[in-house]
Amino acid sequence: MTQKSKVVPLGVLLKNENVLDDMVDILDALHKYVPKKTSIQSVDICEESGATRTMDLQIHHFHHILLGGDQLTVARVRGSQGIVSNSYNGSERIEGFIPVIEDWHTKMCYMQVVWKRLYSTCSGYDGGTLFHLRNVINRRIVVTNVKKDLNSCEEFMELVTTAHVLSAAIEITKVDDLSGLSMMILTSNSQDHFDELATVAKNVCKEFCRVSYSSIPHSSSTSSDRVKEYAMESLSLGLFLLEFKDAIREGDGTRVLRCWKYLLIIFRVTGHTNYCLEALNLLTQYYYTLPPRYAEQMLWGRFVNSQGGPGQNISADLHMEHLNRLLKDAMTHLGANKTPQAIVSGYICVCFPKVIYTIPLELYYYQL
Repeated sequence: MTQKSKVVPLGVLLKNENVLDDMVDILDALHKYVPKKTSIQSVDICEESGATRTMDLQIHHFHHILLGGDQLTVARVRGSQGIVSNSYNGSERIEGFIPVIEDWHTKMCYMQVVWKRLYSTCSGYDGGTLFHLRNVINRRIVVTNVKKDLNSCEEFMELVTTAHVLSAAIEITKVDDLSGLSMMILTSNSQDHFDELATVAKNVCKEFCRVSYSSIPHSSSTSSDRVKEYAMESLSLGLFLLEFKDAIREGDGTRVLRCWKYLLIIFRVTGHTNYCLEALNLLTQYYYTLPPRYAEQMLWGRFVNSQGGPGQNISADLHMEHLNRLLKDAMTHLGANKTPQAIVSGYICVCFPKVIYTIPLELYYYQL
């Protein structure tokens, strides 16, 4: 997944996904891009008088397209397909789309789960909690509502997880500080270096990671070390976040699918029923319902590499959010010229983002 992805925006439709009729119109407009082959089949129909007549039916054979989106979009697509399921032919029934959930909005939902369990503004004096660590390092951009600043919350969680991993490694190896840990690993040869890292990582996961779940955060036992339990849960959830992000960044569909198996359990026990059902549906599609070709397309077509090169992949729904932001930024400069026709034509700016950023630079050099 190192090649640069080719993205072709399909334009702007002045429709609202929250309105069911508009959602059907959106799918109808997009369905014309689905490849199909039409055949005619003659059937005999028996009328009330007892006579029979021959009627020609159009049979549409589609090359199905995977239609990705967040959980709400996928649910709306299925609902729209159900509404028109009694239409005359396959095109009117919108049978050419296979709705598939994407990863970025799912990661946001996962971060909401983590924040609900571990982040509380009332724990400022409880050493080791996320809110306490936020105040200690003065990370004021970290907010309570993850949706308001997802990137800041992710970066903070990565920082805390890295600190927990290093602390656990120091505890496992019985060294004094980070410099001693580095010297112990770096002084060995290449093969021993890899083996030493693997051993330390295995012991850290074995001793300090937890995979069990308790409906009461951090256990209700009075004799338990709640500070250690909190740190272990923070480490476990943080490591899973790093795994999920790295799998997306590298475009590794196999690892992403493995993460979805764990997300299925997390969403189930935390009450996120809709995302739990979508996780179950995703796994069912890959292992059972989809043909092998579509299953592999769903596995490896979830990423967009807009820059090219290794480790530059992002989720397809995140790339769509970037295009939406680019279009909205272009619309803000229309002023009084903001008309429906101008908005529909504005997708050209999305198709050629390099042109938008190059023109001001060229004008600057021209003035010099």
